[in-house]
Amino acid sequence: MQNDTTRFWAMYRQASVEYYVYVLDVSATIAFFINPGSCIGGPLSAKGAALMAQIDAAERQAEFIAVVHPSWTVFKQTNRLLKAVAAYPVSIVVGETASAQTTKFPDSIQEASYTKDTRKIGCTQS
Repeated sequence: MQNDTTRFWAMYRQASVEYYVYVLDVSATIAFFINPGSCIGGPLSAKGAALMAQIDAAERQAEFIAVVHPSWTVFKQTNRLLKAVAAYPVSIVVGETASAQTTKFPDSIQEASYTKDTRKIGCTQS
């Protein structure tokens, strides 16, 4: 077997560098407006309106989660709990009533992709 070697030689020369200053001229901007009930080709179809309603609902839910999620008791310990789940084959979380340990923490585990492959989440309340 024969090895093939290729060598590349760079030509050394002074590179010319040009600097540009970008100025944003607000008067030259284009304002785009979309009427809520229409699109570029005309009014939305029933299917398009249903899709827009789904998008609006998803955006409202995302805003709600962004506001409410940090107020959950278990949210403050999420990183610590996720590290424990990663480090140990079995993790048991015990929390006060209404601290969201059986509802929100399993969601956090799933969002962190710990349930892919054969891993499972089990929850119980007493």
